[in-house]
Amino acid sequence: MGILNTIQGFLEKYVGPVAQKFSSFKVVQGLMAGMMSTMPVTLGVALLSILVGLPIPPLQDFLNSTGLASVINDVLVVTMNLGALYMCASVSHSFGEVLGNKGMASVVASIGVALLLIPLGRTEDGMTFIPTTYMGSNGLFVALVVALVVPALLHFLMKHIAVPLPDSVPPFVSNSLSPMLCAIVIFTSFTLLKWGMTFTAWGDIYTAVNAIISTPVMGLGSSPAAVLIYFTLCNALFFFGIHPSVLMSVYMPVMAACGLANTEAFLAGDPMPYLQFSILMAIGSSDALGMELALLTGKSESLKALSRIALVPAIFNISEPIMFGTPIAMNPYMFIPYILLKPVAWLCAFVGFYLGLGNAFNPTISMPFVVPLPISNFFTGGIGLVLIVVASILAIALLFIPFVRIADKKALKDEAEARAAKAAEA
Repeated sequence: MGILNTIQGFLEKYVGPVAQKFSSFKVVQGLMAGMMSTMPVTLGVALLSILVGLPIPPLQDFLNSTGLASVINDVLVVTMNLGALYMCASVSHSFGEVLGNKGMASVVASIGVALLLIPLGRTEDGMTFIPTTYMGSNGLFVALVVALVVPALLHFLMKHIAVPLPDSVPPFVSNSLSPMLCAIVIFTSFTLLKWGMTFTAWGDIYTAVNAIISTPVMGLGSSPAAVLIYFTLCNALFFFGIHPSVLMSVYMPVMAACGLANTEAFLAGDPMPYLQFSILMAIGSSDALGMELALLTGKSESLKALSRIALVPAIFNISEPIMFGTPIAMNPYMFIPYILLKPVAWLCAFVGFYLGLGNAFNPTISMPFVVPLPISNFFTGGIGLVLIVVASILAIALLFIPFVRIADKKALKDEAEARAAKAAEA
């Protein structure tokens, strides 16, 4: 553990002060608190997600025959698949509180603007509907921007054009009526933005943002370097609030083409042309367990509670409790390990590939993502692939431990101060 202690000492001396300064920014505080506030949704449906994804024929037959599978899928659609909407509400509320905005004006205005910007769909009989496509991962970045911009605009406008009301007016009334003029300015401005986007090649702000973000990925191919760049870029984007699935739609054709080529070669008895690509892709779900092992070393009550809550979901490759409970995004303590996470895992897979541990890979077997890694890896690549993924998990854990220790040390200090303050009040 001497090396880890050395790394921890270096981080506390040089990285810690910068991270502490960065975490004091109001935008960062609003984002971190807001993302953690979505845990009731992500964690609340984690068991349902595991249940509907388990590849147990009797269980799936029961779920399908009783109609429960359809109901669970509907629940997942309106929870996890609408994550951008929940994130917009929670972040706007947290950021509004940091800025000193009163009432629910920040939340209501932010949700209204996020929905306003969505291009509406129309059925053949003239019915209008809001596509859920833009309320999930495809709309997460726009939702986060709205959740930060709208409360900031409201805070600025309330200082200049708020409707003055006498002190005798009850707070719940004044908090609703005072921002009227501010809301008019905000909604009119975003309406003009939506109108302006219709004159562009994209047509709407959601398509424009996704296209601009996705452009750097267009040139990526099937080489090991491309996989590394892709996953690292995904992590970098997620850290700044952009869900990695925004890039998935662009990179999906590359993955599909490589998978199809490997399948055709495998069935024909020929060497698979993209075996290394598939092995590198197989380690993609090792993040959750690696980070969970690091969290288990925490001594503070907050990290202990989080590690206990996140353990079962992590076993089933569900990382949301860790991602939003730590949180990872916009958390300066987690920037370095999260950016280095994929390169470290990629290195393990790269070495394992050249040691021949992935030669048993079978591209015709596809397992649901909720199947625990050792089980799914054994079926798709034998014991060799299991060893590669286990090595990746352990490497990720070792990478995160020094940074978890720093965050844990700060949490212990905060908890001690909170206990002292509570004792003083008593």
